[in-house]
Amino acid sequence: MARELSETKEHLATLYREKQKKSQYRSKLQGLEEDEKCTRYFFRKARSRQKPILSLYNSQGDSVKNSADILRPAGDFYGRLYDSKPADGDLATVFLEGLNRVIEGGESEDPEMSIEELTRAVHSINKQKAPGPDGIPGEFYQTFWDLIKNDVAEVFQAIYRERRLGESMRQSTITLIPKKGDLKDLWNWRPINLLSVDYKILTKALTKRFQSHLPTVIAADQTCSVPERSKNDNLLLVRDVILHSQERGSHLGLLSLDQEKAFDRVSHGFLQRVLKKMNFPQHLINWTNLCYQNISSRVLVNNILTDPNPSDPA
Repeated sequence: MARELSETKEHLATLYREKQKKSQYRSKLQGLEEDEKCTRYFFRKARSRQKPILSLYNSQGDSVKNSADILRPAGDFYGRLYDSKPADGDLATVFLEGLNRVIEGGESEDPEMSIEELTRAVHSINKQKAPGPDGIPGEFYQTFWDLIKNDVAEVFQAIYRERRLGESMRQSTITLIPKKGDLKDLWNWRPINLLSVDYKILTKALTKRFQSHLPTVIAADQTCSVPERSKNDNLLLVRDVILHSQERGSHLGLLSLDQEKAFDRVSHGFLQRVLKKMNFPQHLINWTNLCYQNISSRVLVNNILTDPNPSDPA
């Protein structure tokens, strides 16, 4: 009896350890997923690390502490970081010549956003997220949508006709979240762009239109930002490849590339050429161009905003 009891306890202990490992693994996966999104999970982590910026290095490498002096290097840093950097023309041409994935039948879509599309976009917004420069939260749109939906639809129709976003839609506020390392160095702060909710409504509706075409032009092993796909699948695939190599004693090489601020620094001129090459509907290309025309951002440092930085990549 004593032996059976001991074996049972050991078995239970083993099951508990396995359950603990699975929980830790799921927690890591959540961190990988949620750290790429502005979710409540992310901001809870961010607020727990939030601290005032007491000093920063300027472009000469000197430490500055005065409030006004701190604003200048912050604004200059992100102005340079998101500045226009046109793509290499020859390399872009070579890439486009080898691009053979195209979509079909997209031109039948109506370029104007329907109220049904906008309604879906509004109710997909997390109302607890921080608002953008206009200060209007997602909760306002969701609460009063039945009263304002026709007006919002008319505004978006006017935007498309006149090819120009409203002023608040073209602005964003950059808040800074500390990472590890020397916090005088702005490379050790994570920038989070706060956008106005009306801009999010528009881009969510556009995203939905783009999503219907993505499976045609994006390979199955590319999992980022494609519905019904998860980047965790690629993590598991890499793990399985490593195990396969170890079990068979075969050689294996892994190459990991991380493009700095890749989504923020894409050449918009090159993006237009890719969309055209892939035969995306012209109205989607027009809407995409509109979302990036004459936009600017301001950095929030200790509750003070820097001067606007225009961001209109080539």
